[in-house]
Amino acid sequence: MRRLYTYQGKGISTKVKNIVDGKKYIVSTAPKPSGGWQLAVFRNILGFSNVFRPLRVENTDTFDEAEKEHIKTEEIVIQQPREEWQT
Repeated sequence: MRRLYTYQGKGISTKVKNIVDGKKYIVSTAPKPSGGWQLAVFRNILGFSNVFRPLRVENTDTFDEAEKEHIKTEEIVIQQPREEWQT
């Protein structure tokens, strides 16, 4: 697992693999234009993600909250079946 900090250190993107189904996902956290932060999980197929159909979305107010939620979500996506975390 490799966590990348983007947007001059203010966004986070991680590629993870679920141990239950063996599928790859991207966990992405980015600033929202209206303020705050949004975390989204996408299916990663052949290096591409469907940004129009996120499997999970979370919103936070600060970067610190967003970073904690991102790390927590990485672990959930890696360890739990998709049915348990997909919203």
